[in-house]
Amino acid sequence: EVIAPDTRVFTFGLPNASEPLGLCTCGAIMARAPAGAQAPLDEDGELLARPYTPVSTNAMLGKFQLMVKIYPDGAFTPYMDSLQVGQSLEFNHMDPGNVKIQYPFGRANVGMVVGGTGITPMIQALHAILGTPWDTSKV
Repeated sequence: EVIAPDTRVFTFGLPNASEPLGLCTCGAIMARAPAGAQAPLDEDGELLARPYTPVSTNAMLGKFQLMVKIYPDGAFTPYMDSLQVGQSLEFNHMDPGNVKIQYPFGRANVGMVVGGTGITPMIQALHAILGTPWDTSKV
């Protein structure tokens, strides 16, 4: 789905259509092209991998979504943008220790000033705060 001229939302299916991605709030996953793909390589000649934070929540079953800014000279995003419906990427969960603060945040007030790679983790945080009936945090 095209969000802006340089921004896309990609939807990827999961192996089990009745299960969520199961990622912690603000957590990231590593994406890379499948083995054998004509895709960018890192400095060691391995398929390039990049971290992404989904914009979907665990309420979405059987799939998840990534919002990605496409950089024309980027190392990985032009490859992602070239994918056709039905083509895939490989994903791995990252260490949950990568997330500095876990939800619930335990704060009465939550302020956010974000840009760049900080936008998608904050979308996750907003989903959690605003989607939890008992959370009275002011954003």
